[in-house]
This record gives sequence, structure tokens and C-alpha cells, in this order.
Amino acid sequence: MFVSNKNTSSTIAECIFILDNTLTKKDKQIKDSLSTMKKKELSKESNKVSKKEKKQELNKEKKQVSKKESKKENKKELSKESTKENKKIKSIKIKSINNKSGNLDSIKDNICLVTGLSNCFIGEILYIYTQKLNKLEGLVLNTEDGHVKIVLIKGSQTLLRSGDPVYRTHSLVKTKAGFFVLGRIMNPVGDTLNPSDISTERSILDKLLSTDYVVIDIVAPGIIKRMSVKKPFLTGVTSVDCFIPIGCGQRELIIGDNNTGKTSLAITALLNQRYINNISL
Repeated sequence: MFVSNKNTSSTIAECIFILDNTLTKKDKQIKDSLSTMKKKELSKESNKVSKKEKKQELNKEKKQVSKKESKKENKKELSKESTKENKKIKSIKIKSINNKSGNLDSIKDNICLVTGLSNCFIGEILYIYTQKLNKLEGLVLNTEDGHVKIVLIKGSQTLLRSGDPVYRTHSLVKTKAGFFVLGRIMNPVGDTLNPSDISTERSILDKLLSTDYVVIDIVAPGIIKRMSVKKPFLTGVTSVDCFIPIGCGQRELIIGDNNTGKTSLAITALLNQRYINNISL
């Protein structure tokens, strides 16, 4: 059977159209399946990312909580330490208040060991009271752990017994100075050793009017601050006053052989100041 060209061409075109439609449908199906796969993969990845983020957030929250707890623990520890330090400070204050007095432990060669005085300083004067209520004075020479070494500067060690109370004075070694000192025999503390040679009226007037207490361990003034030597120092010995000029505040050496009268010259010079430089009654 013979078919015309027109019919064949139309059938071919229809077949091609049908094929195109089927192909487009398959492509769409493939595309849809790919898109769904991609969406699933993306959703899985997003779920993984969200899980990671959640884990990170949880770790951060845990860290924050642990930091807060550590801060609280540190604060508690600091508060405990501060309370302990405050207790220590209070105990130290109480000890410092109670450490104004101590007890005599041992005595040997006028050097005493005293316990219970941990806050005294070197060069401080301490009072020691005997069982017969005699007051002796001591000078702090050394401070060690648990005890203090002092040397007696006033009184005899025969009066002391172990256990005698020792009290602080919070003062350095002082001696007396002034015009009333001239002509007196005194110890380093300033107590007169010849009270029988001086009348009671004069001693009272000297103590009231012309007495001054000077610290023994004092820093000497510098050369620029010192006054110039203007006033002569008269010894009372005519040969010395005529031939050797000596000024007040000047240093002089008495040099000579043994038994030539060095000590006697110094003592006579000191005693003669009572008549030359003394203006008291």
C-alpha cells in the first residue's frame, strides 16, 4: 500500500514530539530526584551543623558554669584566708599588747636573757624589778627568736633572780646634760655618785633649772652645720692656757709616756670648768 509523503512527514513529526515529551518528563523526574537528594543531603548537613553548634553551646555553658563555680570557690577560699589573716593580725596585736613585759630567764656576767619581749628594739632601756622591789636598768644588745639579750647598766646582778619581771620603756639611752653636771661624778645614765659633796638645795635647783636629757646614740651634725671655734677652753692650768690655745668644741689629744700626768691634767681641766664655765648658783 502506497503512503504519500505528506502523511509520513506528519507521522514523523508526531513521533518526534512524543519522544521529546517523554524525554522532558524523564529529565524532570531525574532533576526532581536529584533535587530531593540534594535537599536530603543539605538537611543532613544542616542537622550535623546544628548538632555541632548545640554541642559547642553546651560546652560553653558548661565552661561558664565551671568558671562561676571556680570563682565562688576562689571567693570562699579568699574569705577563709582573709578571716585567718584577720585572726592572725588580732592575735599579733594581742601579743604586741601583752609583750610589754617579760621574765628574766638567766644571768651571767651582767648579761641577762629575757623571754616574752619580742617587740623591743636594740638600744632600748628595760626596767627589771627584783623581789625586794628594787629597780634595775638594762640595755638591749641583741634580739633573737624567743629571747632578748640585755646588759645591766644600773644595779647589781646579785639582786636578780630568774623569773623577775622585766618591763619596756620605749625609750633610748639618755644621760643628763647642763651646768649642774660640772663638778659631779656621774655614771653614763646621769646619776650622781657623790651626792654628799653637793647640798640638797643646790641639787634641787640644778635639777629644776639647768637639767636636760640628751640621747647618747645621736647622729653627729655635719661639718657645714657645725659652729666655728670662737670661745676659748680654759683648763685652769696656767702653762697650758698660756702656751696651747684650745677652743670649745675643738678636739685635743693628750699624748705622753706612762706616769707623766695625762689623766690628772684631764681631770683638773674638767673640775676647773665648775669655776670657769658654770653660771649656776
